Amino acid sequence: MNNGKVYLVGNLDENLYKIGWTRGDINNRVLQLQTGNPKKIEAVNEFESKHYVKLETYMHNRHGSKRQEGEWFELTQEDVMNFTNDCQRGHDTIQMLVESGNPFI
Repeated sequence: MNNGKVYLVGNLDENLYKIGWTRGDINNRVLQLQTGNPKKIEAVNEFESKHYVKLETYMHNRHGSKRQEGEWFELTQEDVMNFTNDCQRGHDTIQMLVESGNPFI
């Protein structure tokens, strides 16, 4: 299984961030997302994982109460600072479930 990245990009002035995944370069993804978006967005963080699709879902659920539209969330500075640690926790949980043979993962 190839690795991908769960990323955090955003409009820092408005504390709006998109949590998504890509198998490519995050800067290319920002350029794609910038098209049609009148507000400047920039790459904030990324986390590489072989469980990137499931990890993106984990992160969406983790911040579900902060969802604004689609994959965009109004995050606090603390949320942004904890992105890597939260991704690592999610990755480790998913990996443990896979290794345990959990049929639902």
